[in-house]
Amino acid sequence: MERKNRILVVDDQIWVRRMLLEALQFQGYEVFGASSGFEALRLAAEMKPDLAVIDMAIPGMDGLTLLSKLREINLNLRGIMISGDGEKKSVKKALEGGAFAYLVKPFDISSLENLIRRALTS
Repeated sequence: MERKNRILVVDDQIWVRRMLLEALQFQGYEVFGASSGFEALRLAAEMKPDLAVIDMAIPGMDGLTLLSKLREINLNLRGIMISGDGEKKSVKKALEGGAFAYLVKPFDISSLENLIRRALTS
């Protein structure tokens, strides 16, 4: 049996995290969530995600630092950053920092699902 793609969702807002986890699980992914950068690193070491959806502002470390540390665990991990900050400099910083994509909250779940499919197949 082929392993499902694993997605780590990191957001300190529990309702956002739950909504994303439920939507992605419904799409057939194996999902797990964390509320902080340190919790995410612990889970990633154990679960070996293929992709991470990371809020830019999380407790313990910023989202880009977390993405960098997750890539130390899995060099091929793709990161999609999410944030309420839609400033061009924030988007540019995330993309230059290695993020596959950047979504501004609130976003349509289908936009995230499309980005995930692209990230996992590219």
